[in-house]
Amino acid sequence: MKDLRALLEDLEARGEIAHVTREVSPEYELQSVAKAIHEKTGKAVLFEHVKGSEYPVVSYALNSRETVCRALQMKPEKMAQQWSEREAGHGTVVRVENAPVQEVVENEVDLEKLPLCLHCDGNNGRYITGGVLIARHPVHGDLNASFNRCQLAGKDKLRVRMMPPQHLGQFHHAAEELGQPLPLAIVIGASPAVMFSAASKIPFGRDELEFAGTLGREDVEVVKCKTIDVDVPANAELVIEGYVLPDVREEEGPFGEFTDSYVPVMKNHVFHATCVTHRKGAFWHDIWAGGKEDIKLLGLPIESEIYNHISKFANPDDILDIECMRECGVVGCPADSCRQVKEIAHYVCNRNGGDGAVREFIEFLLEY
Repeated sequence: MKDLRALLEDLEARGEIAHVTREVSPEYELQSVAKAIHEKTGKAVLFEHVKGSEYPVVSYALNSRETVCRALQMKPEKMAQQWSEREAGHGTVVRVENAPVQEVVENEVDLEKLPLCLHCDGNNGRYITGGVLIARHPVHGDLNASFNRCQLAGKDKLRVRMMPPQHLGQFHHAAEELGQPLPLAIVIGASPAVMFSAASKIPFGRDELEFAGTLGREDVEVVKCKTIDVDVPANAELVIEGYVLPDVREEEGPFGEFTDSYVPVMKNHVFHATCVTHRKGAFWHDIWAGGKEDIKLLGLPIESEIYNHISKFANPDDILDIECMRECGVVGCPADSCRQVKEIAHYVCNRNGGDGAVREFIEFLLEY
């Protein structure tokens, strides 16, 4: 699917979107209602009227594993293996001159009119949680895409969590060494392939937009931003353009992360917005950190990483499936693959340091 809008149309046709027509507040209420509806029905949730903003908001767009399969053109079995096979391929990025995401250009930026949400009572303010951040390396010219939380700090100002060893943090460090700001675009409503690519752990230097092409099995169209030299998905819903300032840090946080705990206040980077572009009739995408949508974005890349490691000492045909869930991960293999199970257990034990309940379970498994 070339964009998130296509995914919503697919969900609508299947009756898998719940519409909330009354006005809701972006502070606490929106995500509380979204979570309650999704847990009860399994549906994505579209809020048509959000207080203080003209933009509708969607949450839980990646509402199920089946939805992810349709979005990435995958079969529901052995998704980790399919990811791994596609990662070995090469996608195509096509530059276009005119793009839906630039149908409307706003040079007078007011981020406070966007429906950034406040999720938890311990969070210090409203955040962008569903944005894909795209930057160009100041020396090599490579593009990088990743998910980073962004705290609203003013009409044209955000505080962004990023630092080495994360790739975006390395990009900013390189720019800072040159005494330069880092041009950065924050993309809302990117295609599922771009979102999963941004959540992946592909090697430093590989372009996530190129990888999105092979992951989703279709070309990725991009357009150059209006005020910075960064390419963004042409069919996204909205883009915030700007710069991460050099040698400037401000306190950001606390923030409730996917670990079900709060990240404390810390010095983080400062982003200055220069322009906002968007589609006509654009919508906002909000992701609750630690929610089922977040876990799906985090889980599938990890499943592929586990598959790649296990394949080094196990027959890939014997790996029936892998799934990472909120509480645990599951690796399926034939009942007669005792040796391989033990090797997997040794790998997990070493990976986790062999502590506590993990070690107790694995020692039991190895004695079986």
